[in-house]
Amino acid sequence: MYKILLGGLVASLALPTSFSVAAQDDEAVMEEVIVSATRRDVAVMDIPQSIQAISADTLELPSFGNMSQVYNLVPGATVFSNKSPQEQGIQMRGSGVVQSNAADDTSPVGYYVDDIPYVDISTPVPPPIGTFDLERVEIIRGPQGTSYGQDSSGGSVILRTAPVDLENFGYKVRGGITNVGSVDDNGKQVGGVINIPVIEDVFGIRASLLSETDPGFGQVAGRADIKNPLESSRDSIRIKAFAKVSDTLSLEATHSEWNTEYNVLPGTQIADSRNGRMVLTDLSTPMLLELFPDGRLKNDFEISWTTFKAVLALDLADITYSAGRVDTPKKETNSEFEFDVGLGPMFSAVVFNQPAESTTQELRIVSSDPGKLRWLGGLFLMDAESDSAGWTQTPAFFISEQRSDPIEAEAWAIYAEAEYDLNDQWGVQAGLRYHDEERAYTNIYALGFAGEPTFGPFSMPSPTTVESREFDNVSYRLGLTWEPNESTLLYLTQSSANRAPIVLGQPDRIALETAGVSAPGNADASELVNTEIGVKWTGLEGRLQVEAVYAHGDWKDVPIWAQLNIVPQPISVAIGGTDAVVETWEVAASLQITDNLNATYSGAYTSTEVQGVPDGALVTGFPGAVRDGGDLFNYSPTTHNLGLSWEQDVGNYAMFASVNYVYRERVDGINVFDFAASEYVPAEASYENASINIGARQGAWTGTLSFNNVTDHDGRYLPSSQGVVGGVYGLIQAPRSVSFQLTYDAL
Repeated sequence: MYKILLGGLVASLALPTSFSVAAQDDEAVMEEVIVSATRRDVAVMDIPQSIQAISADTLELPSFGNMSQVYNLVPGATVFSNKSPQEQGIQMRGSGVVQSNAADDTSPVGYYVDDIPYVDISTPVPPPIGTFDLERVEIIRGPQGTSYGQDSSGGSVILRTAPVDLENFGYKVRGGITNVGSVDDNGKQVGGVINIPVIEDVFGIRASLLSETDPGFGQVAGRADIKNPLESSRDSIRIKAFAKVSDTLSLEATHSEWNTEYNVLPGTQIADSRNGRMVLTDLSTPMLLELFPDGRLKNDFEISWTTFKAVLALDLADITYSAGRVDTPKKETNSEFEFDVGLGPMFSAVVFNQPAESTTQELRIVSSDPGKLRWLGGLFLMDAESDSAGWTQTPAFFISEQRSDPIEAEAWAIYAEAEYDLNDQWGVQAGLRYHDEERAYTNIYALGFAGEPTFGPFSMPSPTTVESREFDNVSYRLGLTWEPNESTLLYLTQSSANRAPIVLGQPDRIALETAGVSAPGNADASELVNTEIGVKWTGLEGRLQVEAVYAHGDWKDVPIWAQLNIVPQPISVAIGGTDAVVETWEVAASLQITDNLNATYSGAYTSTEVQGVPDGALVTGFPGAVRDGGDLFNYSPTTHNLGLSWEQDVGNYAMFASVNYVYRERVDGINVFDFAASEYVPAEASYENASINIGARQGAWTGTLSFNNVTDHDGRYLPSSQGVVGGVYGLIQAPRSVSFQLTYDAL
């Protein structure tokens, strides 16, 4: 596959710039896209990094109302979600090779809202933000540790909210309805934006509000009275205030809140997902039935996000101070799952809440002079804590557990980058980042048996333990660029990224020490060294833009869950000791065929090779499918995305239409109940999704008709790794749906 992608690149570069596109319009020139991912406003084709920008026009379409749908546009992306607003995470360039987030409770991909890092230490998930009133989404693939305070091995997702207009009063209103095949109720969406220049050119406020309901899909086995078990709702509010204090000083404060409610968490309680049906199990455990006697499970999420940013623009440099605070008082994960340890199907219940608070601060200086030397530097601080606590119950064994896992963390980092133009064609870049962090893990645990209170106190409490860890690491970035002409940029970079150490709780650590087993791997960090070669080329008199990238990632100590068969009782923990090479070939192209018609393509091929595994004599329960010379899991080897968009004035209307198709090759997984298996558990089918948007504008009014999952693809696109009972699990997409959205935009 990668030969086809590279062959296409060579062929495109070989085309003479006088090549003529049939029926082309002489005025059809590709619009220059400006991004701020490098901390400066620069055209995306002039940046020696693989950066993708998704515009507000795309984000306005009903087919891209959630970030999980936007990720369909990213080459090499793998998304482990199923219409799950609170966990719209992405994995890029095989970042899923970090098979266990137990390493440091942070995501391999960094998430930023208006350049401020979003950190939720309780669970490594992105902000639950939708695409409403976003100005742009910028996606950087690959490590970004020297231009941002937060380290990220897989890349970064930067969400830019629409700015405050200090000159014009305006408002926007949107309403929409969605009908999902085979579902009785309709999804609804209603929201609005208002922009008020309180003091013209000095101070203004922009507020947005959106209420969404998703009817979900599926059924509960034997419970015809429970309708739409995967129904969810989300209410979002954002208030942004901006003040231009002087010609050099500006202040901005933003407060956002998201309240999401689920009937059943997507991906849990799946009894059968064959034949395009999502059949869920009925509740059976006493713990959940005590909380939800009617069998209608509920999960609530309450998250707020408050930020402040001050920018002082001087002749020499721009100085920015920013702070962000995430407050998650409620993040419920109530669920029931089926398992089998050789004694037949059994059920276990989980009732958990994962509250957390985190505060980040950053001070950075970015040079203002666009001359030969450009530089930046910054200081990053983080203070976070979580108080996750809950209960589990396994009635088959008459056992209940009470567990609390508070975490406290403090971190700081200092970073700097510089770019220097040697001459008109050659340039060099260098960056360095030092990170230091302290964490304290508290383990509170109690065990109860049949007859004891469902939610404790239990008869067998364990001593409370506190495990403290301190670690530091250094990341670097080196680069070389060559611009042989005005339309071509070639670059070579090497960068590194580190993840925090694999932290073992005190009970697990004591169990290993008692058994005389040393957990393999580097106790300090998992590390990635990434080498990237890329080319960006503009041709056909500005009508065609092509980007091609080859990335070679050398991973050390990939954390992987393993079952260690030690005496007296096996334990399951995340361990290091696995090394791997991840290679990715990516191509993205955009062609302005005429002034009204544009075509895009993005594709990627990812291959992995395991180059070292833990000593089997020490780790007897290591997954047999992970072996020297083999592949890793949790990524899509091949992805493709094709898009076509058209716009034309017809009388008094501006008509528009777009088509998008995405394909992700099926993913391999591991059966967590059968570590002895020598083969991976593949997904039943590859992921496919096609969407069509058709609409018209007249004045401030825009109406859009959207068709999603046009092909009604119902294959199970994630491995049934949990589906050991009959092998009938696996996520499927929602059936084909039709949406109509009406917007009045007076901004």
